[in-house]
Amino acid sequence: MNGEAAEPGASISWSFVAFWPLSFAVPSLILTLSRIAIFGFVPDDDLAYKAALLLPIPSWLLIAYLQFRLLRPHFHRSGLWLIATVVGGNLGGFVGGLAQLQTMSMLESYAYDKVLISDYDSVIHSDWIFAIAPTASIVAGVLVGAAILGFLQSLCLYGPFGNRLLWLFASALGGAVAAAFGYGCYWGYFWTMFMIYPVAVVSAGMAPLLITVAVGLICGMIAYGLLTGAILRRLLIHGAKRRKEAMIARFE
Repeated sequence: MNGEAAEPGASISWSFVAFWPLSFAVPSLILTLSRIAIFGFVPDDDLAYKAALLLPIPSWLLIAYLQFRLLRPHFHRSGLWLIATVVGGNLGGFVGGLAQLQTMSMLESYAYDKVLISDYDSVIHSDWIFAIAPTASIVAGVLVGAAILGFLQSLCLYGPFGNRLLWLFASALGGAVAAAFGYGCYWGYFWTMFMIYPVAVVSAGMAPLLITVAVGLICGMIAYGLLTGAILRRLLIHGAKRRKEAMIARFE
């Protein structure tokens, strides 16, 4: 295959953008089901938590494989993309997790310090910090993780530096937007189910919590996939056209 597309300059169907989010959503669903199974059948809680922490590794392997299958007809560096996605996804998840914890710690520390040194009226005005800290920390963590993923994936792309930079920003900012959207879906699902059937979200055991988290995770992943899928389709088509023009210029 010679070029980024099966036929240089050929367009890529919008179905590519529709299937791209599934490469994130399907592994996320499997990840959640696997965690529920682990906490349901592994009697040792410590062992269950350790096993659950390792599950993102095969999850990113599956994401990378699904994206490899989607990209292979259009992009002859799809194998390199697979490697970049596995490494970037897992590395980004680890570093992003640290960034999330650090952001939460900084915001809460600032809020508590303000409470200790402020009068009652100032304490009232600082309440927003406690409310926004979880959202801000999640957005910051996902932004950092998505930036790392986007950077490694951008090295696989053809064309000018601007294309790689566009993908890096699309991944990072898309991740931040998707994190906020997913967190909103998480709380929306929680409060809706709490009003309708509280046992579904507050009963004993890990399953209700994991299901609630999964709603936010999958919604966020779908949003991220739609945003990045549309950008990637544009980059692949643009890259194919540039390669076609370059080939024509060589023969003139």
